[in-house]
Amino acid sequence: MDSSAKWTLLNGSEKWSKGALFQGQRLLSTHQEIKQIESRLLFVPNPKLEDIAYVQELSDIEKCEEEFFVYALHNAIFFLQKTSDLFSGFRTIVDEIENVNGKGIVKDVRDMRVHVDDYSKKKGREQERFICKSPDGLFSADATSSFIFQNACQNDYLIGGRINVQKSIQVLQKLVPIIIDKCKEQIRLLDEEEDLTT
Repeated sequence: MDSSAKWTLLNGSEKWSKGALFQGQRLLSTHQEIKQIESRLLFVPNPKLEDIAYVQELSDIEKCEEEFFVYALHNAIFFLQKTSDLFSGFRTIVDEIENVNGKGIVKDVRDMRVHVDDYSKKKGREQERFICKSPDGLFSADATSSFIFQNACQNDYLIGGRINVQKSIQVLQKLVPIIIDKCKEQIRLLDEEEDLTT
C-alpha cells in the first residue's frame, strides 16, 4: 500500500473518531434540551402549540442526530480497523471501542438502519437480531428505535437498544487524544519515509 493510501486511513481514523465524539455529545445535548422543555411543560395547564411543535421538531432532530452518531461511530471503527492492519498500537483502540457495545454491534445497527425498508418487510439478513430487549428485559427495541434505560445506578441512552451513547462517549473522550497522537506520529513517519525516497 502506498503512503497516500496509508495517509487516507490515518486521516479517516482521526476524522471519524473526532466526529463520533462530537456527534455523540451533540445528540445528548439535544436530548437534554428536549427533557428540560418537556419537564417545564408538565406544569403548564395549557401549553402553547409553538412549544409542543418545538419539542416535536427537536425530537425529529434527535432522530437525525442518532443516525449521524451511529454512522460516525461505524466509520471510526471501520477506519481504525483498517489502520490497525498496517500500524501497531491501533488494535487495542479498536477493541476498546468495540467492547463498549459488543463486537460488531455498531456495524449491525448501522446496517439495519440503512436497510430498514428490508427489515420492515421481514427481508433483512439479520432479522432475528433486528429486535432486542433492554438490559432489564422489560422493553424491546428494534434497531431503528432508541430508549433511555434508567434505574438508580444508570441513565443510559441506547440506540437500537444496543449502542450505549454515554459509554461510547466516555471511551472516545479517553481515546481520541491517543488516536490523534498516533495518527500524527504515523503521518510524520510516512512523511520522513517519503522524503528519503525523493
